[in-house]
Amino acid sequence: MTSRLRLGIDMDGVLSNFVQHFLDKANDQYSLKVKYADIIDPKLEEIFWNQIPNAVKLEKGLATSIDFMKSVIGPGFFLDLKAYPNSVLAVKQLAKKFDIVFITKPFELTFSTKEKSDWLKKNFSNIDYNLVFVDHFSSKRFLDVDIMIDDEPRVLEHLVTQLGVCVKQPWNASWLEENEHLVHSAIEDMIEVFDKCVEIEKEINFG
Repeated sequence: MTSRLRLGIDMDGVLSNFVQHFLDKANDQYSLKVKYADIIDPKLEEIFWNQIPNAVKLEKGLATSIDFMKSVIGPGFFLDLKAYPNSVLAVKQLAKKFDIVFITKPFELTFSTKEKSDWLKKNFSNIDYNLVFVDHFSSKRFLDVDIMIDDEPRVLEHLVTQLGVCVKQPWNASWLEENEHLVHSAIEDMIEVFDKCVEIEKEINFG
């Protein structure tokens, strides 16, 4: 009997819409008008940081872009994240055939780890999965998974043994134009991921 492949699935940007939730809060809090399509770099804090007037930074006591991030992300932030359309359904479908490992890098706030764990329990209480927290994006390449499903170029470009499936987002579009050869597949919607993983499984088993 062939063993089940292990899928490493990122959370923010793949399952949970961190960016839109952050945009809504940051735009309201700082009277900005940043749109989802404007986030063309994974470091969204830098995009916002460059738009905040220096006078506001001084008034709010913001010395760095990380200070800005922490001012927007408070307790309850991760619990309130909305799932991307089809992402929950897609993972439940995957769990019938593959072993699921959720992988995420917690934010530099103590509550983020528990909130991310609770978010998964709320959305995936009826499937078996493992949850792994990493301290850096590049650490994901050392994990024991066969396929890495991610949106982050800093993860996908460093994979060694895993095959990468990139979920297309505005912040990886320019990277994909030059580096799509570094991943097995690039998908527009998580509803596509099951077929891609089955395709990879066949390549591994019969290639």
